[in-house]
Amino acid sequence: MSVSKYEERIWPYLKKELLKEKVAGLDHIKRTLFWAKKLGQDLEADMEVLIPGVMLHDIGVTKDRKKHYQRGIEQAEKILREIDFPSQKIDRVLHIIEAHSRYGGPTPRTLEAKIMWDVDAIDYAGAVGITRAVIRGLSDNSFDGNIFNFSVLLKNIVKEVEDKLFFKESKKIIQPRIEFLNVFLKQLEIELSLP
Repeated sequence: MSVSKYEERIWPYLKKELLKEKVAGLDHIKRTLFWAKKLGQDLEADMEVLIPGVMLHDIGVTKDRKKHYQRGIEQAEKILREIDFPSQKIDRVLHIIEAHSRYGGPTPRTLEAKIMWDVDAIDYAGAVGITRAVIRGLSDNSFDGNIFNFSVLLKNIVKEVEDKLFFKESKKIIQPRIEFLNVFLKQLEIELSLP
């Protein structure tokens, strides 16, 4: 079965599980998949492992947001077996899922898991990252809704992603987004300092 057929067979599971998810929903999967395909080709990754890993990386988020990288493994394995994914590659896909999160999990060991780490960070930055930070922060109580505390949340995001990428190709993609976040932060601080 080709990579595109696995991709086609995974989407119905994602639509069922993540359709109403606001932070790590289908739009997030599509964006990370776009960047993963680009970086994966450039870095000669095993696309048969990378694409399902990226597609399923947040499958556990509706069960337990903070531990989704653990909760999603069982779900992902079940899905992979149902779509007749090669059993000898399942553990490599599951490693992508368990190692992608900044909330915890092991350090990414494989090329494909490192790509996933980077593309997830890319979606953490820029205008999309700001929007996701508000939604996530209000959902998981990491942001109390007080505008004066928002700059702290954004500074933490910049700290989390700025220098923690694995590939120079990823750094090129994220750099303008980090610059945008920094400009936004400066402007926010100026506006909040007004009487």
